[in-house]
Amino acid sequence: MTGSPQRGSPYRAGTSRRAQISAHELTNEENEELVMKIKIRGQVLDKIRHLTSVCKLNHESEKSSSILSSLPQQVEWFQEVEDFIASYCSSMTQSEQEEIMWRVLVGDRGSKTRSAPHSYGKHFQTTRKTLLGLQAVVDDYGTENLPRLMQAMRDHGPFEGMSTSEDLGDVARDMIRGDALYESVAFPRRIAITQEKSYLGMVPKGTRTGDLVVLFWGAEVPFVLREGPEEDDVMEYEIVGECYVHGMMDGEGVIGNDEEQDFTIF
Repeated sequence: MTGSPQRGSPYRAGTSRRAQISAHELTNEENEELVMKIKIRGQVLDKIRHLTSVCKLNHESEKSSSILSSLPQQVEWFQEVEDFIASYCSSMTQSEQEEIMWRVLVGDRGSKTRSAPHSYGKHFQTTRKTLLGLQAVVDDYGTENLPRLMQAMRDHGPFEGMSTSEDLGDVARDMIRGDALYESVAFPRRIAITQEKSYLGMVPKGTRTGDLVVLFWGAEVPFVLREGPEEDDVMEYEIVGECYVHGMMDGEGVIGNDEEQDFTIF
């Protein structure tokens, strides 16, 4: 079991234990059809306590007006994530909250290394600052007259005072790097905090409050599971998808023994 995206060093959330997977064919008593049941050994890390919304970005069009129209969604979602982290990680300093925000959004993995280099934080913060500046100009000038809007960005917006192509190039490179870093990993996911241990992470967009965060033995990443029906007094689970749990991606959560169990997947 591997996680995506495939960048840098692989995660090792459950790889310290040998994978234990078995499959069984059972007969459905109602229609007599064969049903495949899969059992996977692992352990529960925690339950989902609270979630952010899903950021829905508009990348269907390359037109400037369409890209600019998605700015409010991007700005609003980043603010939601910032407020979310501030609320649930109040014991952290502001700089610690800022760092954990971008590390979670990039899955704390670089193109060649784990953990992500601090330069990722710089690119990410540049992107956020530029988006806020662009949004302020768009609010004042609208998107109908693009030449006028572009001039306003140079005169009053985040590009104010940048008279050379080199200046603009530096900002553009930071934005491209920052955008590529968070977007390739984070969307269309959500940020989540867990119930008992307050783990922070990224989860699939279909995740709900009360879903389980689980480590499967042999898996590189944790998974979100949802409790399903009980059959013959055995709880069955639906796999919602893989996830990133900050601080738990290198085997730190593996306990085993009394904590481990078999998960029957339907």
